[in-house]
Amino acid sequence: FLGHLYAAEALISLDRISDAITHLNPENVTDVSLGISSNEQDQGSDKGENEAMESSGKRAPQCYPSSVNSARTVMLFNLGSAYCLRSEYDKARKCLH
Repeated sequence: FLGHLYAAEALISLDRISDAITHLNPENVTDVSLGISSNEQDQGSDKGENEAMESSGKRAPQCYPSSVNSARTVMLFNLGSAYCLRSEYDKARKCLH
């Protein structure tokens, strides 16, 4: 999810909006898990940090989407913005409905 979002942002900065639109396809989002395994938690250098992670499980920042559906909504919003940059307002409107 984040990889596609950051790639799209970079491509828009380079004025490669068509390439960015490819990355912003909501169908690209299939998983939003953070991917922290128990082995990675055990190898951490800060014991206090590991204890916090173990007591509450995987924690994501508040702004990180909690589901695939939420992540796809974020992608659609950004896709609509990319369409606006190309003056394709009808396509942008469809992304937001």
